[in-house]
Amino acid sequence: MAKRRILGEGGIDQLPSGSYRARINEKTGRKSRAFLTKSEALDWLAHMRLKISDGSFISPSDVTFMVWWNYWFETYKLHSVTGTTIKTYYATRKRLPEELFGKKLSEITTYMIQTALNQLSSAGLSRRTVEITRTHLSMCLSRAVIEKLIHENPVKATTLPARVPGRKSAVLSRKEVSQLAETLRYISGKDRTLRDCLFLILHTGMRCSEAINLKWLDLSDEKIHVRGTKTEGSDRYIPLCAVTAEMFQRRALDEHTPKDFIFQTKNGKVILRRNLLRKMNSLTGHSIQDLRHTYATRAAEIGVNPKVLQLLLGHSEISTTLKYYTHITTATLAEAAEKIIAE
Repeated sequence: MAKRRILGEGGIDQLPSGSYRARINEKTGRKSRAFLTKSEALDWLAHMRLKISDGSFISPSDVTFMVWWNYWFETYKLHSVTGTTIKTYYATRKRLPEELFGKKLSEITTYMIQTALNQLSSAGLSRRTVEITRTHLSMCLSRAVIEKLIHENPVKATTLPARVPGRKSAVLSRKEVSQLAETLRYISGKDRTLRDCLFLILHTGMRCSEAINLKWLDLSDEKIHVRGTKTEGSDRYIPLCAVTAEMFQRRALDEHTPKDFIFQTKNGKVILRRNLLRKMNSLTGHSIQDLRHTYATRAAEIGVNPKVLQLLLGHSEISTTLKYYTHITTATLAEAAEKIIAE
C-alpha cells in the first residue's frame, strides 16, 4: 500500500551534479526545485512550508487568472497605493474580457493578451488607457513569475497601438507664471480649494494625482512627503518653501484631522481631477502637465543639478528628466554661449 503523503512534508537531496533538490508535498502533488547551494534549498523549503501553513500557497495547476489577479491585487496593491490608483486597477479589471480571467494562469499566452489589448484599442479607448491596462497586466503576471507559478511573463512580448500625435506640453512664459501665481493667491471664492491645489503644483512641480491625494499627516514644518506610486522614485520629500507654507497655514485654520485630505470637498472626499483640469484650463488655457513642465524647465534654466531635479520631480530614471523636462529656451542658450566665450 502506497504511503500517504503528508501536506508540507519534504526534504533536500544532493544531486550528482553537486546541486541540491528541495521537494515538498502540496495539495496537488509533490513540488520540487533545484538550487546551486544547500542554503538556497533550505530557504525555499521553509518559505513553501510557511505558505502552505497559512493557506497562501497557490498551485499553478488549479488557479485561474481571476483567482491570481484578486490575490495579487489584495496582497500587493490594495494597501500600498492611493485610493485614486486603486480605482485604476478596478477599471482595468472591468474593461478586460471575462473569458481571459476564466483561463488557468498557466494557459495565458501572449496572443491572448495581445488580442485583449487590440480589442480595447478597436473599441475606441485611448492609447494611454490601453498602456495602463498593459502595465497592470504586466505587474500582475511578473509577480506570478516571481512566485514560480509561470515561467515567463506573456505580456512582455505584446505591443501597444501606434501613438497618435497629440498636443505637446508647453512652457508658460515668465509673465504667464507671474500672472497665474497672482491669480491663485486670490483668497475668497468657492473654488479656493482648486486654486490652492494649482498653486502648490505651480511651486513644486508635483503630479496632479500626487497633489490631490496629499493629507495633513504628509506635511511637516520643513518638507512635504509625496507618497507617489507612479515610479520607483516618486515616493519622495519636497522642501517646503515660504509661499506654499503660507498657503498651508491658511488652510490649516479650518478644522481637520491628520488623515484628512489637504485639498478636499465639503464632504471630506478627494477633489476630482477633472474639476482641477477644468479650472486650470479656464484660468490659462494650459494643462496641469504644463505647470510641471514649466517648473522643470525653469529649474534647468537657473542651473539646478539634473540629479537634484530628478529627485524633486520623482523620476526613476535621469534620462526622463533630461529628455522631457529640460527644454532650454533659445534666450537661455544664447546667454550660456556668451558666458562660455567670456571665460
